[in-house]
Amino acid sequence: MRYFILAVSFFLIICCGSDKKKTELMSRNNFIDLLVDIHIFDAFSTDHSLSGYFKGIDSLSLYTSIFRKHHANYESFEKTMNWYSEQPEKLNKLYDEVFGKINKMNQELSEQLALFTKPGTRTIYNYHDYSLIRGDTVNYPKPIIVEINTKGTYLISAQIRMLEDDESINPLMTCYFYKNEEDNRPEERKIITEFPIQKTNFSRTYQFISELDNKNYNYLKIIIPETSNKDNVFNKNFQLSSLKVMLISDETGAEVETE
Repeated sequence: MRYFILAVSFFLIICCGSDKKKTELMSRNNFIDLLVDIHIFDAFSTDHSLSGYFKGIDSLSLYTSIFRKHHANYESFEKTMNWYSEQPEKLNKLYDEVFGKINKMNQELSEQLALFTKPGTRTIYNYHDYSLIRGDTVNYPKPIIVEINTKGTYLISAQIRMLEDDESINPLMTCYFYKNEEDNRPEERKIITEFPIQKTNFSRTYQFISELDNKNYNYLKIIIPETSNKDNVFNKNFQLSSLKVMLISDETGAEVETE
């Protein structure tokens, strides 16, 4: 652990510079979350099977993105790390929580992956055409409409990357079931999610599971992203790498038989 701290500190001294105006200690919870993200990035960037995802992105921009996400800078990071380093017992307890969070995330990821490999799980929609939307004269992808024909458990998974210079306001991944094209009123919809899309240099997977217990719903609509911008003339920097809709179980709760 000591070598990790020294390596990160040395890297951040070189890359992030200093900000003399902000040298407060970070809150314990915020510091833990920052260390979790740094560890995850460190693991991904050194894994040869995953390194392709970081092509064309320098480490400085990724570390800067992590710090910005947690409203931190190098000075506050260094001061907080030094404070804990002088109290080994508290530092050990802190790292117990850091690795506890990482282990919990790994467990949740394994559970999500198990759904994809569950016997009988059926893909009913699969978007795998890489979309890159960049500039102020282009449009985001059109809403995706998937026809459904049974009650059951549905899983929606999308791999999205929205960079920080994207000027969309309040970008969301919005998904809902509705009955028919003629009657798509908000009060008639069954909302699955209206989840904020994070602006970051990382590609992120968004996954949602929903039970549909009403056979009168015939369609699933997915809007990526839905924004609050008044017009469409603003800078966009958005990538949609994949989108899947999967039926995990049928209306009786039994596994869907493979075709």
